[in-house]
Amino acid sequence: MKGDEHEGKIVGELEKSRSSTIRVTAKEFKGHAYVDIREFVTSADYSGPTRKGVTVRPDLVPALVALLEKAAEHTAAGGPEGGLGE
Repeated sequence: MKGDEHEGKIVGELEKSRSSTIRVTAKEFKGHAYVDIREFVTSADYSGPTRKGVTVRPDLVPALVALLEKAAEHTAAGGPEGGLGE
């Protein structure tokens, strides 16, 4: 990847709130590729990345996506297990 090895390539962003965004970035550090999913904030005091996030190896992304989909099913109203209380 070109540029600062800590910046990487922004894959996409999701607006969490007016002042917060979840950013997915493909990065490389010391010859190893990884995917960073991190919350970014914008405020009068600070704008940039927060400590809230996770960095995973690319080979773990499909399993992470599957877990996120499963979590979404379980938290949806009337999900396959009747919601969270089950």
